[in-house]
Amino acid sequence: MRKLINPQETCGTKLPFLLKALGRSAEERQLLERYTRQLDQQENRLEAVQRELAGKTREHDRTSQELARLIGEVVFEVTDSGRR
Repeated sequence: MRKLINPQETCGTKLPFLLKALGRSAEERQLLERYTRQLDQQENRLEAVQRELAGKTREHDRTSQELARLIGEVVFEVTDSGRR
């Protein structure tokens, strides 16, 4: 997951080197197009994962707040019923 979230660790150095190494033959242009498509797909996937992570983080925060509220109510009820 970390590799997906931070592609700069590998792509930032490896990809430009590979792209520069490609010549201009038809086969090398096909490779370049394939690499470009794959990179585009990976970037799209990364964006989707980042959106999903942000949504899950918001959901976690909301449920944590709700849990804290419910625990507070239970503690209050136990404490309050002990006074009767």
